[in-house]
Amino acid sequence: MTLSPSEFLIRKANLDDVQAIAFINSQSWQTTYKNIIDPSFLSTITPEQQLPRAVRLVSSDTLYCIVAEHSRNKQIAGFACFGNSREPKIDADCELQAIYLLQAFQFKGIGKMLFNAGVSDLKKKLKTKMFVSVFDDNKSACRFYEKMGGVQIENDYVDLAGIKYNTSTYIWLI
Repeated sequence: MTLSPSEFLIRKANLDDVQAIAFINSQSWQTTYKNIIDPSFLSTITPEQQLPRAVRLVSSDTLYCIVAEHSRNKQIAGFACFGNSREPKIDADCELQAIYLLQAFQFKGIGKMLFNAGVSDLKKKLKTKMFVSVFDDNKSACRFYEKMGGVQIENDYVDLAGIKYNTSTYIWLI
């Protein structure tokens, strides 16, 4: 079955979506980072472990959390969260804090729809500069952010369970 982005509605996430968001987050980590992140760390990322985070994301007054929902069967294919910058050393007033899609829905234009909807909301909030940090070895995400107009501004690393993973930060004027 071929899916079209036009079959998906981008809408604000609500508490009824938290189970799906937790599932998508954990599954996306399992598939996307399978050959990037240490398997023992990945084994800790489960829907149950992600559920409290999903509740926080959806309930936050400072985040704009959105989902891509299929118009007919109401399946949620992915989600994204945008908010204020959490990184004082980066010259940006907002951040793409999360964007995850189930593997079956990747590379179909749905991520672009989530990205554009979030940027549109940030513009309404008079935000001007957004950033995202991504694992360097997640080459498809790096290409996506570059295709969306992101400019790489720095390299850093994140420490997950004592292992350092290189990251790149992309920035946009919005």
